[in-house]
Amino acid sequence: TTPAELRRGQDVNDVSPRPALRPAYDRLVVDDQARLWIREWYGGSTGPDRWWVFSHDGALMGSVDVPHGLRLMAVRRDQAWGVVRDDLDVQYVVRYAVRAAGS
Repeated sequence: TTPAELRRGQDVNDVSPRPALRPAYDRLVVDDQARLWIREWYGGSTGPDRWWVFSHDGALMGSVDVPHGLRLMAVRRDQAWGVVRDDLDVQYVVRYAVRAAGS
């Protein structure tokens, strides 16, 4: 995607009608600790994507902001893996450390 294509896409997004109702989330990932990661529906935002993390019994553990465009694929213990695309639309696997708040 070129910068001109991104601007054109943003222009279309700016004038597109907004639905009265929107989904609350758009992706789910279960990690190796049976925690459920739910991505908040981004609605065309270019800011970080927010994921809400729930324990295996359904208790909210907190939220995690990840770079926009990262397609989270797996979370294992203290690491998260995903796929990103560069300016030439080439896909790369990336790994991030996952730390609890305050650590």
